[in-house]
Amino acid sequence: MDSKKEIGYLNDMVRYIKNLTGEKLLDDVDVLHLTINLMEFVKEYPGLTGKEKKALVETSIFAYIEQLDVGENNKFLLSLVFKNIIPNAIDLLVDVANGKHKFKHAKKLFSCC
Repeated sequence: MDSKKEIGYLNDMVRYIKNLTGEKLLDDVDVLHLTINLMEFVKEYPGLTGKEKKALVETSIFAYIEQLDVGENNKFLLSLVFKNIIPNAIDLLVDVANGKHKFKHAKKLFSCC
């Protein structure tokens, strides 16, 4: 992928994150919802491989974190935590979307919702 296009995509996605979050600090639940939204958003970019889309989602979240006004220690901690959550969450969500995981008892698990 050409780097100008990649930078354009990244800037678009960071703006999208800001619109979704209102530029607030993220927690673990927020980042999962955000990851799902970003995965839907990045589907619209033509010519990207799955790996490129995954990298773009990850990079855009970390670029957003870098722009937060929360102090360097908090940025470091957020990045550290999300570096472990986001790649696995993306892989799991893709697997679920592709039917690799079936939830036979989902109604029992989520009957409260």
